[in-house]
Amino acid sequence: MLERKGGATLNEICQKHGWQRHTVRGMISILGSKGGYTIESFKNGQDERAYRIAAK
Repeated sequence: MLERKGGATLNEICQKHGWQRHTVRGMISILGSKGGYTIESFKNGQDERAYRIAAK
């Protein structure tokens, strides 16, 4: 989901995995700090928080 051009919204990730919002934010943080990914956080066109893995 995070590799898509438009990324994935916080709500999409929550619904897909059955996680709570704070769990998703923690996972995103770990992917960036220990997973070696560069994660972009942005507001999409509907003013929702979204995340994506930045292109290398």
